[in-house]
Amino acid sequence: MEDLIYQNCFWTCDTRDWTGASAARIVRRAVYGDATTVRADAGGVVLMHMNGKHTGEALPDLIAGLAARGLTFPAL
Repeated sequence: MEDLIYQNCFWTCDTRDWTGASAARIVRRAVYGDATTVRADAGGVVLMHMNGKHTGEALPDLIAGLAARGLTFPAL
């Protein structure tokens, strides 16, 4: 374990997928933002949870929507 390097990573866009939001709402929040969510922008980190009810369903459209805005997805 001593040879592992850890870095803090803070999110900038919380999709609030943990609320049970629909896939469409998760996508809208990340791509466009809303009253509770700042949209994802270049250099940002989108927070999503593995146990969100519609998170997996939202992921393809979320990626497509952000890519259409010219955002890329580098590894952390």
